[in-house]
Amino acid sequence: MKHITLSSILAIAFLLNGCSHTPDGSDEDSLPAITLSPEKLAEGKAIYMKCAVCHGHNAEGVKAFNSPALANQEIWYLRQQLQNFLNGTRGHHAKDSLGAVMVQQAKMLETADQLETVISYIELLPRVQTEQTIFGDAENGKHYYNKVCSSCHGIDAKGLEVYLSPNLLGIQDYYMAGQIRNFRDGVRGITEGDTTGAKMIEMLAQIPDDKTIDDVITYIHTLQTTKPKYY
Repeated sequence: MKHITLSSILAIAFLLNGCSHTPDGSDEDSLPAITLSPEKLAEGKAIYMKCAVCHGHNAEGVKAFNSPALANQEIWYLRQQLQNFLNGTRGHHAKDSLGAVMVQQAKMLETADQLETVISYIELLPRVQTEQTIFGDAENGKHYYNKVCSSCHGIDAKGLEVYLSPNLLGIQDYYMAGQIRNFRDGVRGITEGDTTGAKMIEMLAQIPDDKTIDDVITYIHTLQTTKPKYY
């Protein structure tokens, strides 16, 4: 991926004119534009560079580290998950080694302002196209997706903020598969007060096996009908 310079991101920040983009390439005028001063933009980049080792220089995700593309996620979801790592909701299960790393990384955010600055910086990065690495039965996956997942994530898998459910079109399939299994196996979502995690565990009880998980993920990938736009 082409390196994004500070000056080019500055141009993005001041020329968007209120238009934001979703990971599937559509425009969402109802979403607020993110603008940062040059000082805040530089601060956000400096903070993010500590994340880039695992998530990639442009927040595109790195399969070798099983890390997701942060650039494809909504700012409210990034905020929620960072807060979950900070408050003990995520990353403290003995089998969640990746979560444990995130807990330590999240601690570098010493103030709420730093958290908002880094997620605002990530929001300005170009969306990325995710590569398919899991191949299953899309028709069977469609059946189970509509039965189990669509009520929270939407029929189009673009997520629903009211349920704090992320846009699944922007999540790499390898990462999605790992997190679904974490919910199913009680590695994620069991912390007291994690209502969204508890809901995931409840719904996943309707998914019979690993093959069906792969089928659902395969179907979700078919919903990515357009390549994301680049700023």
